[in-house]
Amino acid sequence: MALALLTLVLLLAVSIFAEDDKPKPLYSLPLSNVPGKTITTFVLDYKPGAKSPPHRHGSSFVIAYVMSGEVRSKVNDGPVQVFKEGEMWTEQPGDHHAVAENASEEKPAKLLAVLIHESNDTNIFVVD
Repeated sequence: MALALLTLVLLLAVSIFAEDDKPKPLYSLPLSNVPGKTITTFVLDYKPGAKSPPHRHGSSFVIAYVMSGEVRSKVNDGPVQVFKEGEMWTEQPGDHHAVAENASEEKPAKLLAVLIHESNDTNIFVVD
């Protein structure tokens, strides 16, 4: 089921990220087998040199997967890391995503973010 959902999200990937706007969900669905939880997905298209502002994801457990290009990321007090196409990382609820940006000044990057969160959480993307 999870693989089918991830495949669907990848097939439906669209450009939703504008540098000054909060991302808009691509897909959101209550999890029928986990009462009170919802899965929400975002696809972030980073233009060369583009950045997301520092942010948190409320009650969300996050799986971030680099669909293309390279993404520079720093979560909490961890190191700044560069993730390449096909690589991923996770974030725990309440983690601070201090750096989220395209690692290239010349090539675009695309990131799939899958958030599993409390269904009543309206703060799944909170900019500092």
